[in-house]
Amino acid sequence: MLSLLLAVCLVAPPEKDVFAADNLAAWCIVPFDANKRGPAERVAMLKQLGFRKYAYDWRAEHLPSFDDECRLLKEAGIELTAVWFPPTLTAEARTLLAAIEKHKLTPQLWVMFPEPKGPSDSAKADAAAKALMPVVDAAAKLNCRVSLYNHGGWPGEPANVLAVIEALNRPNVGIVYNLHHGHAHLPHFAELLKSMLPKLDVLNLNGMHLDGDKRGMKIDILGEGAEDLRLLTLIRKSGFAGPIGILGHTDDDAEARLADNLAGLAWLKPQLAGKPAGPKPLFRTKPLTVDADGIRIAPVSAVPKVVVTMAGRPEPISGAGSFKGNVYRWSPKYPWVPNVDYRIESVVDGKTLTKSYRVPVGPRASVLRIDPTAEQWPENILRIYLHFDAPMMRGDGLKHIVLTTTERKVVEDPFLDLDEELWSIDGRRLTTFFDPARVKRGLKPREDVGNSLTAGVRYHLTVRGTWPDAAGRPLAAGFVKTFAVVAADYEPIDPMRWTVTPPASGRGPVALTFDKSLDRALVERMLTVVDASGKPVDVPVVSVANDPRRAAIGTSDTVWKPGSYTLTIDPRLEDVCGNRVGRAFDVDLARPAVGETKPVLALPFVVR
Repeated sequence: MLSLLLAVCLVAPPEKDVFAADNLAAWCIVPFDANKRGPAERVAMLKQLGFRKYAYDWRAEHLPSFDDECRLLKEAGIELTAVWFPPTLTAEARTLLAAIEKHKLTPQLWVMFPEPKGPSDSAKADAAAKALMPVVDAAAKLNCRVSLYNHGGWPGEPANVLAVIEALNRPNVGIVYNLHHGHAHLPHFAELLKSMLPKLDVLNLNGMHLDGDKRGMKIDILGEGAEDLRLLTLIRKSGFAGPIGILGHTDDDAEARLADNLAGLAWLKPQLAGKPAGPKPLFRTKPLTVDADGIRIAPVSAVPKVVVTMAGRPEPISGAGSFKGNVYRWSPKYPWVPNVDYRIESVVDGKTLTKSYRVPVGPRASVLRIDPTAEQWPENILRIYLHFDAPMMRGDGLKHIVLTTTERKVVEDPFLDLDEELWSIDGRRLTTFFDPARVKRGLKPREDVGNSLTAGVRYHLTVRGTWPDAAGRPLAAGFVKTFAVVAADYEPIDPMRWTVTPPASGRGPVALTFDKSLDRALVERMLTVVDASGKPVDVPVVSVANDPRRAAIGTSDTVWKPGSYTLTIDPRLEDVCGNRVGRAFDVDLARPAVGETKPVLALPFVVR
């Protein structure tokens, strides 16, 4: 028993989550409240929202009731974490200190100081320290800390604030860092956070966008910022223990704004643990929101008018919307282009809403693979697919693809140059055709210059690293696919040569083996399953990587009910050479009967 007790005592307590509810402090809600609450109403609101900490911002008209606010907070068990404080001992400062001393409170004093004069940063830091010293000493007498508040300019740079703290050389001085005053810091926030950490008292959150302060998005709801997930991940990994400030700072109802930020934080937190994002909250103080999927407007009673334009282009971009309940969702026809500013204007119930939006730029794109992934391609292959891990710039793709023999002989114009490239909706897959006029026998281009590929020859298909991604940046690296060319395939697809192997246990995928290499993209679209009653079975068909002769119906988690099923085949299914079920792509005109068979479009199988 003693050893068990010792083991229990030696177990380290679980680490506290920096974003836990009892570590959150409401901030910037006294002068920023459409309902203009008084102390009693404000304390009731904080209790209702679950806040255990509170930072007090004020204007001159609020100071007469500060003493009451302190009393009500103590009675409610809510910590007065911080008080907005002047940089000198003004009459307002002495009023605040008197109430703090009377109620035996020890809040941080958040001080925003002006840029001092001096010929160098070092001289400015010394001047600021000298000016702040009376406030620091007064705070020390009440066991309070002074937290220097970044507010832009010279005093808003963490390096300068740290220099002032060093010049003060007092143990009760630290930093309160506000993300909404740090938009310019986003590219190097990780380094700044590390430098501030030893002196960081509080970190106030905000929905953050690159250049958000320049694009009308200085203050935004948590979860709306394109940078929010990255920033919260860095904060959690840094080891900072809090408190964490939840911002009001708008002219909305303070309760609604705080609730929106809490809802956004709750939506982000599972994602910090690697879990998928759930449905995004409907924010009460922001009827028009934008994310990677499009625009959401709520609440709304009728279909709104939506106009979206890209920076520098007057014509609206294409898109479509749908109305469900009191939510309208509009999605662009093509994905948002990273690092491009969009202007969104919507007329909602007679009110015009506007917003700017910019998709953040991630790592440079790379080529994932080229389909077919097989090492041998038939001489009459018709189409290939280029897969990327990020959206690519549309147009002129063929300029970045080069086909050569392994002896470095360039194949001239092997591909069909289309007026509009065939990109997937997400901009990550390009379908490219070998010129059919050089693939089909008997056509003049083939007779004049020959086929693009020749059996018995090895080739390099090179994707140049100069190809720009959707943000206009070149690929992270070029890509080379090497393959050997074998004899042409003029045979139709024959499903009677396929094998369908159900899982032995009734759980797992149904294995498919084809008679030849099929088009992977078409396989996943044109094969479906119905049960004995003819009802479609909702299971995915997935091609097997690196083997165009195989696919799987379902996944390892799929559970099949015992019974009879039918694999149905869309007659438009093709192999890599364009041959369809029962019909060849390239038929010898002298022998029209050859290559034509009655298509088999259904294969039964039984799961036991």
